[in-house]
Amino acid sequence: MSDRHGQLTLFMPDYPGVTPAFDQDLAKAIELSALDVQARFKAGLAKALKASPLSREQIADRVNAMFGSAGSSYKVSPAALDRWAAPSDTSHNCPGFVIPALCLVLESFEPLQTLLIPLGLSIAGERERALMILGESQILAKKLTRKRRRALEALAEMGL
Repeated sequence: MSDRHGQLTLFMPDYPGVTPAFDQDLAKAIELSALDVQARFKAGLAKALKASPLSREQIADRVNAMFGSAGSSYKVSPAALDRWAAPSDTSHNCPGFVIPALCLVLESFEPLQTLLIPLGLSIAGERERALMILGESQILAKKLTRKRRRALEALAEMGL
């Protein structure tokens, strides 16, 4: 997923050709009540809708245009947006496949972030990704420095 600021990714190490393993310890530590994200999602969506300069009609039109350009006939209405964001309306929930389009139109990842929090995940932008790579590089450099020092010590002991 990207926005006008560049590439976004889940805040997880990203190694070419390696799929991150599911963290069994984290899965065991998550309380089932934390997985009830309906109220949090609705609050996050309401916050993003309120912060948007677009009207509900404009938001629905832009989401529908995105679905239409992808070949989907799915339609979002302004009333559906209101129901999905209403904390008292527990019978109407935003379909998961609509969330990416909403995030892009609203220019907010708040709704998606509310779903990631119980899993111990976070959305990271370019800055966070660069910091993560820097940290990983520093750890690797430290390991290589230790390895080099040990090799030099071994050579010194051999008199070489």
